[in-house]
Amino acid sequence: MSSIGGGSIPVPVPVAMGGTGMVAGGPVTAFTTVAGLPAASNANKGQFFVVTDALLPAIGAIIIGGGAVNVLCFSNGTNWIGA
Repeated sequence: MSSIGGGSIPVPVPVAMGGTGMVAGGPVTAFTTVAGLPAASNANKGQFFVVTDALLPAIGAIIIGGGAVNVLCFSNGTNWIGA
């Protein structure tokens, strides 16, 4: 903490980066195929996966399997969407 004028201001502590460019101790995202994704539902809304067989993925588009592209996707409660 730093002290300015008798008050204190929180100072963020730098986060260590791993050799992969990922934040050390950051969240681990599961890898799967599109067919291996659970059915999108309100129960998993906001959950992320990396799929390894996306076909023509695009940000904001519904993810379709059958390709060879690794892509991060999330459940919007109805579909798995490219992130």
